[in-house]
Amino acid sequence: MCHTEHVPNNGTGGHENMCHTEHVPNNGTGGEEWTQSINVFSKSRGVSKSDGLSVSSAVSSAKDEEMALFERALFFFGYRSLCGIDEAGRGPLAGPVVSAAVILPHSHCISGIRDSKQLSASKRELLYDQILTQAISFGIGIVDNETIDEINILNATLLAMKQSLLALSVTPDYLLIDALILPNITIPQKGIIDGDNLSTTIAAASIIAKVTRDRLMNQYHHEFPQYNFHAHKGYGTRTHFDMIQKYGHCRLHRKTFRGVLTPAGGATSAGGATSAGGTTSARGFDMKGPEGEAIAADYLTKHGYKIVDRNFRSAIGEIDLIAWEGKTLVFIEVKARESTRFGDPAEAVTLKKQEKIRKVALFYLQEKKLSAVSCRFDVVGVLRNGTEIALTLFKNAFEGSALF
Repeated sequence: MCHTEHVPNNGTGGHENMCHTEHVPNNGTGGEEWTQSINVFSKSRGVSKSDGLSVSSAVSSAKDEEMALFERALFFFGYRSLCGIDEAGRGPLAGPVVSAAVILPHSHCISGIRDSKQLSASKRELLYDQILTQAISFGIGIVDNETIDEINILNATLLAMKQSLLALSVTPDYLLIDALILPNITIPQKGIIDGDNLSTTIAAASIIAKVTRDRLMNQYHHEFPQYNFHAHKGYGTRTHFDMIQKYGHCRLHRKTFRGVLTPAGGATSAGGATSAGGTTSARGFDMKGPEGEAIAADYLTKHGYKIVDRNFRSAIGEIDLIAWEGKTLVFIEVKARESTRFGDPAEAVTLKKQEKIRKVALFYLQEKKLSAVSCRFDVVGVLRNGTEIALTLFKNAFEGSALF
């Protein structure tokens, strides 16, 4: 195991301490029995201050107490070394995806730990220092853009999370992870949808990951000032697309992400969708579901997809778009958002949603009598940024089930 120090404000990248080992020690299994009791904690909070289940008196706000419910429940069931894991940087067009793993003492005295996306940059920096000062252990995982292009963003995120876990100097006895489940890990774990807004330890990890990645992108700005990485941190803003169109891509760009190798800011159609790139005008566009799907469909059509079904419904659920790309049948989920405050649009495709999409896809194949067909699941993120729309296509965004 290796302990990774935080990235300094004026450092040179911080990659040298990254742990690449894939092995995780066998430290027990099980631990899911507590999940049935979390509702009891959330509804009644029927635990006295004297029973050892409360966080420090310094963490006294109602939101702080609410965010400690998962930790309190796990403590009740005997778990003492709880590790929160979260990432930053799944959606950008450039730079690495960064994960952090954090083990906080049960009686920590840090107030105001929240999802990093809900905090100002100055507040994140303040909490970053407090978390690292009080943490029992923390680890950082960094997966670069070349690896993202090679194994896709989901697998790169899982790899970064494993790296951050292995970088801990203490082996945790339970993992709380934002939305995902780490495969081939014997430590008990729970993926919590919107976990960085529901769990203190996950939120702490989100802050460490976000600040670490932001500092890296600030450093990269000095190497590639023409792209303004310090301002948008690699996300698909109009300015970023314009700079890619003007200067081309650099070594930090994710070449499998739409808008990097294809032109950005192309002419728009009457429906508002971009003809070739990743941004378009959003004037008069209210980002309702059907409008977002129409923009995504137009974008995909112009990039070689043949749409064969829209809003395919079954008793289980619905798939937004179904299309052929070459000989591959693609099931496409479209997620539109007005801002990144609650994460990138594609992050809204939770594990539960993924499983529902798989089941509807299987129903579609059976209804259409399709067999021996190569299938894939893509996600299109449609993000409104002021008066512009940024689109990001995640190919093979999540795995299909063994039925495919």
